[in-house]
Amino acid sequence: MLRRLNRRGWFSYIAFAGLAAAVAGCSVSHMGLNDRVDAALDVPADNRPPIADTGPDLACGTACDSTAMFVTTPGGRFTGTTSGPSANQGTCGGADAPEAVFKVVLNEKSDLFVTTHGTSFDTVLYLRSSCCGPEIACNDDADGRKTSVLSQRGLAAGTYYIYVDGASSADAGSFTVDIYATPAAGNPGEACGAPRLIAAGATAGNTCGFQDDYSPPSGCSNPAGANGLDQVYYFVLDQKTSVTFSTCDNTCIDTVLYVRDVCSLADAQSVCDDDSCRATGSCQPEGNMVQSNLTTTLTAGVHYLFLDTFAAAQVPCGDFTITAAGIP
Repeated sequence: MLRRLNRRGWFSYIAFAGLAAAVAGCSVSHMGLNDRVDAALDVPADNRPPIADTGPDLACGTACDSTAMFVTTPGGRFTGTTSGPSANQGTCGGADAPEAVFKVVLNEKSDLFVTTHGTSFDTVLYLRSSCCGPEIACNDDADGRKTSVLSQRGLAAGTYYIYVDGASSADAGSFTVDIYATPAAGNPGEACGAPRLIAAGATAGNTCGFQDDYSPPSGCSNPAGANGLDQVYYFVLDQKTSVTFSTCDNTCIDTVLYVRDVCSLADAQSVCDDDSCRATGSCQPEGNMVQSNLTTTLTAGVHYLFLDTFAAAQVPCGDFTITAAGIP
């Protein structure tokens, strides 16, 4: 059976028939051992002390490598459809629903962020180092929703498989998944591979020690100095909503705020703001009007907020406060 998967700007056709491979051919126990599909001790793989196989063993489809959609780093947003029988499951669910598989090759130690926020059915996400290898992480519900998030920091270079699964047999169909992999960083929020969740209210932070990874949209800020230190956040909307993000309070630095629908794509930026207000309690010299206040209406799904700075400012890094409204 052919399923059509698309990544923003291009299409790929993947044969999903292999996902229905007989489960009896391979399984993965909770211990990460290759063994039979049961809870009994297997010979000779895992019956030697102190390893105990207490089951249940977890199914895996051996054809995942040939059916997986390849993700080119730094990743992006993908859509697809799951259907047919279940060939895989994770420790946190997915036994009865069909799944889709994505493959990413990391050439260096990296941070990986995966989310199915924006998908209409109850999802399960899990990560393996091979089709039938040990499970690295599994998530069912995240951020107060029935959709999922995997956030892995400092993954070793190598090949990884990401499974988009359903929580029950009824949880299948069209899905959206964001997959981002960026070089391992010391700070959460450094890049798309490790965005921080932002919620309504005040979020305080400091840009010192961060890097310049991203740039505001053209025309939003003076290009001579807009590429300063930045941080990345994500948030989820359940319906079309007007949102506001502001650094007009307790911010010491010259900020630029912008939102992207796809974290890794500059052309996915939807709105930007620079130099709209003068921060109260600011340590910016002479109280310059160099802070930002962004208001826009966004569709349901996951979005990414970037706090950037003006590199040529008198204060190159320091404290900031983002005040958010309209998001959960």
